[in-house]
Amino acid sequence: MKVTSEHLEWLIAKVALGDQAAFKELYDACASRFNGIAYRVVRDLDIANEITQEAFIQIWKNSADFNPATSQPMTWMSAIVRYRAYDRKRYESSRLEGRWTEAEKDDEGAVFQPASEQESVPLICRIDDKLNTCFSALHGRERQAILMAYYYGHSRSEMAEYFDCPINSIKSIIRRAITRLQTCLDN
Repeated sequence: MKVTSEHLEWLIAKVALGDQAAFKELYDACASRFNGIAYRVVRDLDIANEITQEAFIQIWKNSADFNPATSQPMTWMSAIVRYRAYDRKRYESSRLEGRWTEAEKDDEGAVFQPASEQESVPLICRIDDKLNTCFSALHGRERQAILMAYYYGHSRSEMAEYFDCPINSIKSIIRRAITRLQTCLDN
């Protein structure tokens, strides 16, 4: 079920009055999309989940500031998620800066190596390559479902509409795809 802008405006107005049921409905309607927005920025599912939770807390606190005359509700809420995600990304990257040291220069120019022996760029590249390989091995519908859920932030009901199948089938497709990805990555 697609939620209209008018309904979102109504929910935000109810949230501004402290209506917890409206807040739950707003969360249910928008969380997966916001999680997808955050994931596209930070590329870490756990951090994206945290950002989504933090954004909803901010939406709860600032809902009285929302003005439907100046922006659409989804635009206003998505901006909160994006700003929190970019703030988190800046924070995480600043934490990592102190862990890298410049190595000796070779014929190619400066080479960077991690301060710790256990963390290395080649390892990160291998993991990224492995993930791409495993993702490519998924069946078309599984690959599409993962992209829609975690990259584009579509809800399960939107995906069920797109695939023209029940929501439980979408859950199964996603679960099967994640299991296949985990199995592939573990090998």
